[in-house]
Amino acid sequence: MKYLKNFETLESANGHKIDNPFVGYIDNNGNGILIYCNEPGKKLVNNNGVIEIVNDTPVNTILHLSNDSTVEITGTTLTKAMISNTYENTLVSCEIGSSVTSIGYDAFSGCSSLTSVNIPNSVTSIGEYAFSSCNGLTSVTVPNSVTSIGDGAFYNCTRLTSVTIGNNVTSIGEGAFYNCSSLTSPVYNAHVFAFMPTSYSGAYAIPSGIESIAGYAFANNTELTSVTIPYSVTSIGNSAFACDISEYNYEGTSTQWENTFNEAWDEYNPPFIDDVYIHCLGDNVDVFIPFLNSGGSN
Repeated sequence: MKYLKNFETLESANGHKIDNPFVGYIDNNGNGILIYCNEPGKKLVNNNGVIEIVNDTPVNTILHLSNDSTVEITGTTLTKAMISNTYENTLVSCEIGSSVTSIGYDAFSGCSSLTSVNIPNSVTSIGEYAFSSCNGLTSVTVPNSVTSIGDGAFYNCTRLTSVTIGNNVTSIGEGAFYNCSSLTSPVYNAHVFAFMPTSYSGAYAIPSGIESIAGYAFANNTELTSVTIPYSVTSIGNSAFACDISEYNYEGTSTQWENTFNEAWDEYNPPFIDDVYIHCLGDNVDVFIPFLNSGGSN
């Protein structure tokens, strides 16, 4: 499949102008160019130079296997039974069809030879451990259609170096990128901070506007000296700061911190050190938490 270029406008045979159509490509039979446009349920077909609008049909998922064979599967949810149970050792790339709305639990888990996967704009959720231990993956783009990413979705993808998350994702589960040891930059979108590389060093300020910090986001980091949490954050996930950071700055007041986070922090964020200070910038007050270890109490 050969991808062509993006088009700004096209005009159909009847003179109807189509704005911002999607990218076109030569089909597998070499019979012209299909150009998907922004009109739901429609596509443009270039057939011997004549462009016309026709009804679109869902595209099935195509699996490319290491033995040069391909497998076509259908359905709206990709599951472990469809994929990793059968093709775990042979799957090298995958084109997920536009009929798919959900990538289910464990769907591609353990497909260690998988090097590339497209996630189309039809997908709205990525399930728990969907791509865990896909050690051949080096980059992932989660489109704007996706609203949730489950626990451990990309856990242990050890060669992953680039992640882009669409800004419609508002929920990212615990450890979604845990043990992605080749990532060197923080992973987040407009709403959720998902992952901090364990080797990231110095002082770090979570971007303003972030609303939640995913579980295990900073887990096992040994190099950061301090973290600043913006006032916009209203949720901190399980063990998000199970790490060696001893200094935290919070842009709100001490009262806001204690009302919003203190109980959850005590229960779910035991770091590997004994003493933690939460410096609340809103009223210049330090909240001292002296132990924060599992099973202890203030």
